[in-house]
Amino acid sequence: MKNICLFIVFCFALSIQISHAAVTGKAKDAPLKTPANPVNVATCLSCHDTVKKLYDRGAHSKANCAMCHEAKPEHSTSPSAQNRPAVRTDHRACAQCHEKQLESMLDISYHMKWAGRNTIPGYNSFPNSKSNIFQLVHSRTPRFHAGLLADIAVNRTAGRFKYKNIYDVGKPVERLWDSVVDAHPQDGDDVSFVPRERTLAWRPQKSIGIIGTASCLKCKSADNILDYAYLGAPEKGTVLQRDSKVMPALKQLNTSVNCIFCHDPHSAEPRVINDMLIEAMVEPAYKDNAYQSNPKLMPKAEVVVMGQRGYERKIVILDRYDSNFMCGQCHSAPNASLFIFDAKTEKPILGHIQGNPYTTAFKEGPLETYAHYKEKGWYGAVHPVTKTKWIPFTHAQVELIVQSVHSKAGVTCTSCHYAKEKGYSSHQVSLPREKVDKTCMSSNCHGPGTAANWKSAAEALYSIDLVQQKSRVRVKELNNAINNAVDFISDVNKGIFLVDAQLLAAVDDKLGQALTVDFYWFTEYSLGFHHPALHESSVTTAVKELNDALAAAQNKATVSRK
Repeated sequence: MKNICLFIVFCFALSIQISHAAVTGKAKDAPLKTPANPVNVATCLSCHDTVKKLYDRGAHSKANCAMCHEAKPEHSTSPSAQNRPAVRTDHRACAQCHEKQLESMLDISYHMKWAGRNTIPGYNSFPNSKSNIFQLVHSRTPRFHAGLLADIAVNRTAGRFKYKNIYDVGKPVERLWDSVVDAHPQDGDDVSFVPRERTLAWRPQKSIGIIGTASCLKCKSADNILDYAYLGAPEKGTVLQRDSKVMPALKQLNTSVNCIFCHDPHSAEPRVINDMLIEAMVEPAYKDNAYQSNPKLMPKAEVVVMGQRGYERKIVILDRYDSNFMCGQCHSAPNASLFIFDAKTEKPILGHIQGNPYTTAFKEGPLETYAHYKEKGWYGAVHPVTKTKWIPFTHAQVELIVQSVHSKAGVTCTSCHYAKEKGYSSHQVSLPREKVDKTCMSSNCHGPGTAANWKSAAEALYSIDLVQQKSRVRVKELNNAINNAVDFISDVNKGIFLVDAQLLAAVDDKLGQALTVDFYWFTEYSLGFHHPALHESSVTTAVKELNDALAAAQNKATVSRK
């Protein structure tokens, strides 16, 4: 009986993977175009050994280099930095052959379907004013991947940039500087301080934070992929490092979420280019993490060392399309942290070293993440009232999803967030709620005849709402616990109460853990849906441990005689 059950589970997982092949599988039979000025490919490959290795084995083995490179004639006879070929990284370079993919990426139909419900935009908000976390309100309005550069330029630079046409805010922006203008060029490279009135700029999407370093932009665009060494190290010849100023870097970008994030342009194989995720996937320092310790479940990672410009870069080629890791290049916890600090020196730690704090450790959840960084002596934020240190790692989707029930059944990000089309893989990122009939309700997931046996889209939506409402209740409980702890520590600091230093330190530690858990799930965006069981257990534990520490301290506290 046990063997039969295992066989059924295997078939179920396999059937899901097969059913999503149209979404996650390799492109097939795309018509090959010929550039206006083709070059001799053999001449190019005679110098570029690594590129040749990729080119010869992939689906692009008959494509001409001039499709994406514009080389001067003297480059082939006397190559130098001065006559280096121009590299096309825009969507249109790939759309020369893959027209429908770009067409779907710029399609607004699912976004407008969401708008057509004519409901007030949903908001996540912290009722917890005492946490003073900078993101107090976050709009859950769907966002266009093709417009992420415009989004961050307009909404995260405190009024520095604005749309030439305000109506572009509701459209995918294919080229940043066609739609956005520098409203205050006199500020130069400075974004650290702006006049108060400018910070009141309208932010329809999210956040009141200001982007701080060039590294923040690596998740928005790969236009400058060739300008960084591995891990953003300050190697000789590099144009950009992890901590470079953001303004010069931003002004060199134009394309949001380039195709080359996930598709190798030379071989057309699925890949990862984010060096922080690459480090977690391949470096020995992370051999025990959720990726490296599960080789049978995870896609294999082949490291390819690039470095034609004199400094090392790395990419990873995946042995199969797995959008959990392709999307996870940006949808992972460390990417949103500007600086991590050393608790002993109070100085920021740069991300140029192996085992650095900006690489995802693939811990199970926020409790383990907090414990890991505390053990290392690292922190990322300080509470303004209590001075409690905590870890503000955000949007931890890949960390959660690869450990979830859905992932173990073969479901990946595109299974739910891409629309399925006949004959090609649509690249329209959309809300799963708008198409549960094509995802949750499929016969081999939760539809009729399955264990869930949902017979209508309403049943799927009702189940989603139940999961998310439960998470709201749990977070409210967590907010209340945080408020109580902040009040108590504040009263102790004011001299109203006296309490043993060890008991107070225990409250401070559990408050740091609770703040980390609160922020972790708030910025994860799914309201716990990506991993409901972990949301339940981590928030419940954070509440209990903070309340227990607080009760122990309050029971021993005495009123000051001052």
